[in-house]
Amino acid sequence: MNKLITLLVSVLLINFINAQTTYQGSVDFGSVVKGPLVTKSFANIQLPALPIYLEAVQIVLINKSSNQAFDHDSILVSSIDLSISGKKVVSFTTSNILTSLVFPSPNVLVLDSAVTLDASMITTNTEAQDLVIEYYIKYTTDSSSIVKLTRTATSVLANFSSFNVPQGSGGYSISNNLVWQTNSEAMGFLASVSPGIVSLSFTSGSTVICKSTPTYSGKFLESMSVCQGPFTLTKGTTYTTTAVYDNSIARKGVFGNFGLYIGFPRATTTSSSSGPSSSGPSSSHTTTGPSSTHSSSGPSSSGPSSSGPHSSGPSSSGPSSSGPSSSGPHSSSGPSSSSSTQTGTSGSQTDSQSTGSFTTQTTGGQTSGSNPTGDSTGSNPAGSTGYTISSGMATPWNPTRKIEIY
Repeated sequence: MNKLITLLVSVLLINFINAQTTYQGSVDFGSVVKGPLVTKSFANIQLPALPIYLEAVQIVLINKSSNQAFDHDSILVSSIDLSISGKKVVSFTTSNILTSLVFPSPNVLVLDSAVTLDASMITTNTEAQDLVIEYYIKYTTDSSSIVKLTRTATSVLANFSSFNVPQGSGGYSISNNLVWQTNSEAMGFLASVSPGIVSLSFTSGSTVICKSTPTYSGKFLESMSVCQGPFTLTKGTTYTTTAVYDNSIARKGVFGNFGLYIGFPRATTTSSSSGPSSSGPSSSHTTTGPSSTHSSSGPSSSGPSSSGPHSSGPSSSGPSSSGPSSSGPHSSSGPSSSSSTQTGTSGSQTDSQSTGSFTTQTTGGQTSGSNPTGDSTGSNPAGSTGYTISSGMATPWNPTRKIEIY
């Protein structure tokens, strides 16, 4: 009898270990050096046997020659996306690539067919370096109690485009409203922003759902804090995405986008499993100029310098942070937009595209990368090296090769 119990326990332990595990893969991006945007696509990247249910993921950029982390301060613009059949599943950009994305149980991203990794990058290093993109995942194979997630996005502009910050004082704020279309839970808010950011927020009236704030190293924007969640979002409620930028200098081509993940727990929603309505929320946005009562806790005038490689933020031709997802609460073209208003010390004005000192660029909100090349690369599964597995939530990644996925 004892032998039978021991055997049963052993089988249960083996099933548990097999159901929740970690994996490391990589693709060789090739040489990067100061210059124009470089975009590459890697089809059918190496993964465990599919389907798997993603609980956590982190991207690491490695200098192939030194086998050390690539200098984040040398990255001017970047986007790294994992997609299935052209649908973006996971996305990281310069301002959030130093963090791991972790979903609270039982929420997962489903990987059920070949995954493509698209990467776009502009760097400022003057000597060419060979770059390797490593991806670390934590996953389960047990689908009995999961809640499937879908990636979507919000922005301070309805078309997810870049915008300019005029020089002034007291900070510069720009907001966009949308009406949520389904009862759902949101989590994993990753901010895609530009140097000079003070905060990016997602609010409902006076209720702050997520406020992401920056970490600077001198003039360089290193990362943005992650809002883990889950947060309950209610159908018919108006939510506002607001970016506040330091305006001690003029800034061109900056962004204010959130990538986030939504799920529909069976116990708390009557939404169809097919996801939210394709009609997308309606939206409007406003911008405000200097305010004498604005908090001074953001970057000071000695922050991001106009001469630094990050000063202008992502260029309008580079990859944007996170455009809308066709399967999320937005339509594929993004929410509809009304005109915006801007107020400053000289009065107020109406602005639809370009008026006065504030310009809304019209280059579109997203560059997802080139078409898949058909190449397939990767590496062998990783063991325990490089991971710290424990209970609790994820912590930001320290820019070394140590990965923390909890």
